[in-house]
Amino acid sequence: RQAPYFGTIDSFLRAVFEDIVLDLGFDEQPTVGDDLLLSRVHSECYQQLKSTSRVSQQIKALESAYPEEEYKSSVAEMLETTVQYCRDQQLTTNDLKERLKRTRNSVYRSGRPTDFDTIVADVERSVGSPNVRPTVWNGVTLAERPRLVQADQELYDEWENRIDDFCAVVDAYRRQYQQQTRDYGVVSHSDVAYLVATYFEDGVDTASRLEPIDEVDIDLQERILQKFHTGLESLIIDEAQDVSANQHAALSNFVTPEMRVFVCGDIFQSIYLWRHAEPTLFQSA
Repeated sequence: RQAPYFGTIDSFLRAVFEDIVLDLGFDEQPTVGDDLLLSRVHSECYQQLKSTSRVSQQIKALESAYPEEEYKSSVAEMLETTVQYCRDQQLTTNDLKERLKRTRNSVYRSGRPTDFDTIVADVERSVGSPNVRPTVWNGVTLAERPRLVQADQELYDEWENRIDDFCAVVDAYRRQYQQQTRDYGVVSHSDVAYLVATYFEDGVDTASRLEPIDEVDIDLQERILQKFHTGLESLIIDEAQDVSANQHAALSNFVTPEMRVFVCGDIFQSIYLWRHAEPTLFQSA
């Protein structure tokens, strides 16, 4: 009852966010969590990129590769989800690209397939059964094998090209989203955590931050940190298994070596995995 700050992590970070919105390029306090308005922002981001940007050709290639009638999510929905995922996980676009390539490489352990035996080894590893090898060898004729190798090479190349296309579009989409949220004056709750974490990134110049900032008011930054550092002696976090990497990065700016920190939770009761909660952060604390 005597604590200076009491509430959810979102509410705490929002209090910090309100002090830095002008430095982040907003004209006034933005609306937080208006899903309808955010949906409009994402829709406009996609349409702008599709019709006028330098990545319009990459978008066409992605739409051709992932037609809506065959896939659960459209390219527009994939981009919206990816941008929020990158923000929640504190990922740069290059980080995302590395993760996508890691997924591709987990299928093609030996790289681009060169012969039928490589394909058999990849299938055997993916299925996880040694009985697959004779089945594949006996099921594909000698005449069919060169055609299968060529088809798998084409698939590998297409996967590589679509990763490049997707990341180029994601990079442009992130910049567009940054501008549109300022224009519309709206952010999501995860945006708040992301922007707080980005604003207080230690030892990083403004252009190299996860979200480039034109200029950081160092005096304001230090005053805000000082306010919280002197006002908080202890930090208690309940349900810590539901803290995301994004929230963790943002909160870490307000913890000093002298501060007492107590976290409690249960990794088997995480209910915010859909919002990219990271129970492993609590587990390794």
